[in-house]
Amino acid sequence: MKKLLILLLLGAIAIPASGEIFIGIYTDPDPAASALTLDTIPYTEVFLYLVAWWDGLDGTDPVDGITAAEFRVENVPSDDGFPFGDFNFEAASPLIIGELDTSWSIAFDEPKGAADGYFTLGTMGIKAYNFEGAEWVGDDFQMYIKHTIPEEGPRADPLLVVVDDAFEILDANGQGFTINCTTGDCGFTATRSSNWSTLKALF
Repeated sequence: MKKLLILLLLGAIAIPASGEIFIGIYTDPDPAASALTLDTIPYTEVFLYLVAWWDGLDGTDPVDGITAAEFRVENVPSDDGFPFGDFNFEAASPLIIGELDTSWSIAFDEPKGAADGYFTLGTMGIKAYNFEGAEWVGDDFQMYIKHTIPEEGPRADPLLVVVDDAFEILDANGQGFTINCTTGDCGFTATRSSNWSTLKALF
């Protein structure tokens, strides 16, 4: 909660239906063009994109751009280096707080994504070495967008939200993604929809 307040003070495939907002992991900055899985290639960096997406099937967007988001990514690859693998992450804004795998916040100095109905929040670079069997990101490696892990305190709310162009905090839905799918059935997985009335009552 404190993190999101700080970001606001700075100024800062399931297809979304009307009124829905997703945060997911995709192989393309345009989630509608994303593949259902991604295969690692030894000694080659491949990329995944964290994207907020609110473009509804009926052409009605629930928000006119976003100014912030807060969530976490479960099962982020570790940056172990050789002989295992490298993990790099580049955020789409310097206004960030927290750790990606526990509680991560990002804010922008102006609304983003209004024209497209989606916006890339960050880019993951994954380079697997797997040298002499040193497995790192293996078969059916799954990551999920989920609510943050609460901190201690009376307002320690778990969050999976975006902030719109009017600085209203809106619930989002998380999606999961599988790397190196072996089952042939590794489409996007809905993880959780948040509904934090306590958070809304603070504003």
